[in-house]
Amino acid sequence: MRRISLLLVLFAAPVLAAQAQLKLGVKAGVSYTTFTGSSLGAYKVGGHGGLVGNVLLNDFLSLQGEALISMKGDQTRDLAVNIKNNLLYLDVPVLLKVHADGLFFEAGPQVGLLLAGKQKPGSDLNTKSQYRPIDLGYVAGLGYQWKSGPNLGLRYNGGIITANDPGAQNLFRRRNSAFQLYGGYIFGGW
Repeated sequence: MRRISLLLVLFAAPVLAAQAQLKLGVKAGVSYTTFTGSSLGAYKVGGHGGLVGNVLLNDFLSLQGEALISMKGDQTRDLAVNIKNNLLYLDVPVLLKVHADGLFFEAGPQVGLLLAGKQKPGSDLNTKSQYRPIDLGYVAGLGYQWKSGPNLGLRYNGGIITANDPGAQNLFRRRNSAFQLYGGYIFGGW
């Protein structure tokens, strides 16, 4: 638990240090997720949403920290059954954003804390112990920010370590992979 707290403080420190320029917001959207690596399943639809803190560094650069609840996983379909692997994360990305007349590009690292893991159908099989408690990844995307506060964006969120726990007798090495389409709002305008 101490490591998790330390990671959150390290990622939040740049945002907290510049409180005077901090703009807060919210965001939510749809996610299209799967695993990359061995034993690939099909994409499944999920959602994500949470809080945003953005610090304007100059006229075209800003630093944005987020705290998002994100649904991830995959599904395997065949004639007999449709199996869904549902994972729930608290994702904390820290993004450098480049702004150009409303258009923005964003990229940076992300830490994900696994909150829950279930496999369906029928009875929900608890699979949380089969996955790593912390997921490390990256984010890259683009979007548009209106001066009045709303924004739209599309990003890719990829894992750099395997999501499944190597010590949990898993034969497969899978990394999280998610395309995310979202809308948001920065309070007080841009």
